[in-house]
Amino acid sequence: MSYSRGPPCISGGSSTAYRHEFDSFYEINYPQIQLAMNQHRCGIDIEFPPEAFQHLEARHGEAPRKVILSSVNAQIVSNEFLVRFQTWTLVPWNRSDTYIEELAKDCYLYSICAHDRIPGLRDEITLTNLIISRVRQLEAGENCQTRTFQCPYCYMDYMVDAKDLGEREFAVITTKWVNLGAGEESPDAKWRSHEDQYIDRRELDQTADHRRGIRADFENQAELSLEDLTADNERKLFSTRKRQGVTRAPDGCVWRWSGTTRWYLDPTKSNPSIWERWL
Repeated sequence: MSYSRGPPCISGGSSTAYRHEFDSFYEINYPQIQLAMNQHRCGIDIEFPPEAFQHLEARHGEAPRKVILSSVNAQIVSNEFLVRFQTWTLVPWNRSDTYIEELAKDCYLYSICAHDRIPGLRDEITLTNLIISRVRQLEAGENCQTRTFQCPYCYMDYMVDAKDLGEREFAVITTKWVNLGAGEESPDAKWRSHEDQYIDRRELDQTADHRRGIRADFENQAELSLEDLTADNERKLFSTRKRQGVTRAPDGCVWRWSGTTRWYLDPTKSNPSIWERWL
């Protein structure tokens, strides 16, 4: 597979696209959802299956050994397009206080969705506060049962965890499950709930199934379980990546370097990326 036109997920910078991370170039545009849903409903292969939205990237920070790895998986459940995002942040133990300070200072970089900083949202369920709390519990050696939260404004479930990886470093893991709607001719309330920071809450409440668990809907039909995904992402976090066009790592991963501090996992030929066709 050739990326002569750039990495597989260069952002077009669209103001209406769904972006799961501030610093990621990966984005999903509504016409892509429409194409995937049309293929699902009509049964005609137009090369836009949910597998084509699969994506994995790694970013190396300026701090020694600070690595961010982000994965994307999608599937169609009950005629709606659901996506699971998981992000690992590897942080040296000797930089834990600095990391906490960065979270508090640059909280806009770490929002879980457009509503994370809305006045009135309970402070304890904002992403930055959940991360800080979980890291402090990890430092204290406390066992913590991870909880699944739901944004009260958009169709998303999310959870935060942290893992001790030995004397040198720890990792923060955030996972979220997003319902991007049915891909009809006009964007429905579920798609619009993610892009409109102040959407009328009453419009969402008219849809009774907003109270259903998006995580449960996704995981009940996922080919790759959350446990297996998490274990696989942890392995890829430590995969070998070099500052060269292509790195064929000993673990079998093939990484393509973007030329800066960003690498993309080369998709298999059986599951080509939508981004190469879209750009």
